[in-house]
Amino acid sequence: MLFTTRSICAGYEKFFAEINADLIRSQQLFCPEMEPDLMKITGGWATCDGIDAYNTQVIGWGANGEVSDDEIDQVLKFYENKPGRVRIEISCFADRTLIMRLENRGFRVRGWIVTAGKDIIEEDKNFEFKSPFKCFLATEKDEEVWVDTMNRGFLDNEDGELDPGLLPMGKAVFRSESIIPFIAYEGDKAVASSSLTVKDNIACLVAATTLPSFRRKGAQRDMQKIRIAHAAKMGAKTLLFEGLPGTESLHNAYKRGITALYSSVVLAREEIDNLVF
Repeated sequence: MLFTTRSICAGYEKFFAEINADLIRSQQLFCPEMEPDLMKITGGWATCDGIDAYNTQVIGWGANGEVSDDEIDQVLKFYENKPGRVRIEISCFADRTLIMRLENRGFRVRGWIVTAGKDIIEEDKNFEFKSPFKCFLATEKDEEVWVDTMNRGFLDNEDGELDPGLLPMGKAVFRSESIIPFIAYEGDKAVASSSLTVKDNIACLVAATTLPSFRRKGAQRDMQKIRIAHAAKMGAKTLLFEGLPGTESLHNAYKRGITALYSSVVLAREEIDNLVF
């Protein structure tokens, strides 16, 4: 069973930061017109996706070393005149003054993220689908449908208007070297999407969305199972998952044997709707 210490947490936070940096590098390659940007910081990266979507953030700050006032000011200067509401995720192992120093600069606590995990075992390679949906690994021919499904899954109304910038950004996510995409269908209709990342024997379940009219019908439950099985077959030893306290996605993760490891606090100057990608 997994447990966490300061050094283990630091390694996990570095993992999450590198995955987000990979997403920005993919954007720089496939949609440079959006002016995505990143900046190396203590223990990780500050990232900006260019359109106020889901990757304008600092992850795990304070897990891998002390954060000075000068570095805080350098990071805030990096975000000046960039689109998006920057969110800053603070490690539970950060210096206790870091939140206060960010609050002095106009940031406020907006929520918490739970990092959970489990050891991947041989039995994870085998699973049984229990939903009426067909879930499978997405390939190049599925790219446009996967991107559309992912973005519409974030909406309250799946037929609503999408920000035009989400299409090229979604394609950059799909093509990132860190992303292994999955998709779920009911008949001939794509209803849910999700992703897996695997790096240095660590796997993480990310970017799960379901069209509003198909939620709570088991698609993401089965997507969790198929992604864990894929990670096991790739040789990953540890599985991580990030979720918001009390959410259905976190509850489904607990059903898969994933247990809470630690929590991080999220600060921003404005309210943030989607704290987890």
